Amino acid sequence: MSQPQSMYFVPQVTGAESMLHHGYIGLTFGTYSETFFASVLKVSPRSIQVGFSAPGWPTSFFIAPITSLAITANAMSSRGFLIMVLDYKAELTRGTIIPQGLWLPQTPRDMRKYVTDAVLQLPIFLRQDDGSIGMSLSDVVLGNFRRLVDSVQQVNVGGRTSVHIRINWPGYHEWKRQFQTRDETPNRNPITFEKFVRHIGRSVDKFMSEAVSEVHQGDPRWRIGFNGITRNDVILVGVVHVSSGSWMPIIQLNRHLA
Repeated sequence: MSQPQSMYFVPQVTGAESMLHHGYIGLTFGTYSETFFASVLKVSPRSIQVGFSAPGWPTSFFIAPITSLAITANAMSSRGFLIMVLDYKAELTRGTIIPQGLWLPQTPRDMRKYVTDAVLQLPIFLRQDDGSIGMSLSDVVLGNFRRLVDSVQQVNVGGRTSVHIRINWPGYHEWKRQFQTRDETPNRNPITFEKFVRHIGRSVDKFMSEAVSEVHQGDPRWRIGFNGITRNDVILVGVVHVSSGSWMPIIQLNRHLA
């Protein structure tokens, strides 16, 4: 008996340019966002059809699954088609996106081993039950996940037992923190999505606490601390896989900077 074929939704338009300029990831990494997507997809996003707002996934930028990739579709449209959600149109009415430099390995050998030839996972976003994207950092640190979609599902970080979170906040030194991605059970299962998100949130919170004592360089708008940006201003939008063992958070503020 033959198995039913998976149904893929093929976007009707090429919207890569829109994604790179108006998505959360594009606004975070700027001109390096194309490099990021090419690292994950193993092809430039400009060479494939990128659709906008898939059925059931409003404001998403998405593609049909690429069968040659080792990663699988991360979503299903409300019409039953498998899709790969790459990004969402940034909700800029609520506040400014924090720009960051895309972290990449420093040597050609490491770049090839940990990025070019590595299997990188699709971006992970914090979707709420009302369709909004992102959670306040305060809620994440406190563990208020009752509205987080798929909160108790296991998270796929590429089979690693630990990962680094890296932050390149403008005006501060590159920062990183490592945490475990397996639980304490005898089987050492992957941690749940909400535990993963809480690790990310605590990492961002720890970075901000340490940044207060560091001399900020450059544009004063990005300064962290008193009369600057604080934990209460921060929204954690999602996290992206930049090398086999490293992820970076996508961060937005809940206000606009002057």
